[in-house]
Amino acid sequence: MQIRRRQHTLSLIRAVYCPQRGRCRSQTLARVPAKLKQVPLELWERLTDAERAQLEALCARNRQADALERQRAAALGLPETLKQVAAWYRLRADGLSLAEHAALAEASRAAWSAVLAAMCTAGVGRKRRRLG
Repeated sequence: MQIRRRQHTLSLIRAVYCPQRGRCRSQTLARVPAKLKQVPLELWERLTDAERAQLEALCARNRQADALERQRAAALGLPETLKQVAAWYRLRADGLSLAEHAALAEASRAAWSAVLAAMCTAGVGRKRRRLG
């Protein structure tokens, strides 16, 4: 199957042999969004196994790119989020009990420790790795 990109859509094209012509002709199976993450069931049923594998690989790449973009957005928004969390902890006016606040603080400290360790691994934490 050939996949042609046109702006924000993909055309899924199958080459079908035509005995009258003595050569293949193109058959457009569907047009789908370029950022497709899951193959629709009605299209899935019309595809061959090889075409399914090809389209599923494309969907997997799109899902992975989407996950990386979400991670990037979360990292870029982290400083503002941390400011808001600090203000929330200072207020403690939302009705949570002291035990609930303590449990949340413990989970937050563990997650923050993981962030600091990842920063050090990336070479941008307090303990910088020397490159080269």
